[in-house]
Amino acid sequence: MIATGGVFYWKKVSYEPWKIMLFSFLANIALHIPSLYIVQNRYGLDYPAYINQAGSFATGETHLNRISSLQGPCFYPAGHLWLYSMPYILHLNTLEAEFIMKFLTFIVHSLNNLLISLISFEYFKDKPEKAQMICVMLLANEGERIMNQLMFNDQILGMSIFAAIYLVTC
Repeated sequence: MIATGGVFYWKKVSYEPWKIMLFSFLANIALHIPSLYIVQNRYGLDYPAYINQAGSFATGETHLNRISSLQGPCFYPAGHLWLYSMPYILHLNTLEAEFIMKFLTFIVHSLNNLLISLISFEYFKDKPEKAQMICVMLLANEGERIMNQLMFNDQILGMSIFAAIYLVTC
């Protein structure tokens, strides 16, 4: 994948930005799909803590000092508890909740890549092959996909940061 991007960059082959970004978005989700079926990576270390703490919050506990899990006290802001209350309710209502949440984190990861691509095409307006190379490099980052499978909350924070950068720069 990265070799193809390198050849395109070297030969100055560029495609329309929306085509590259759509391809990158869909290809990233497709590259994540096999990990949906990896049993040993269903939960990261923190995801059960997020769900436990959100469960306390969703059932009425609003005093942050009294919300905790096996990993320790809750040190995330209240917005984090609001956000993870939805997956908590999902876990109460379906046995497929972890599968659904994993897929949603893949979509968030792909949206992050899309936002980075948008910023790249805006920054490299005069050299779209550079932005295209960034899109391909994001697809080639297997380590990031592996970290995303652990379902940490970093992807949500990243999406907020990338969206803010995009809105400020474009």
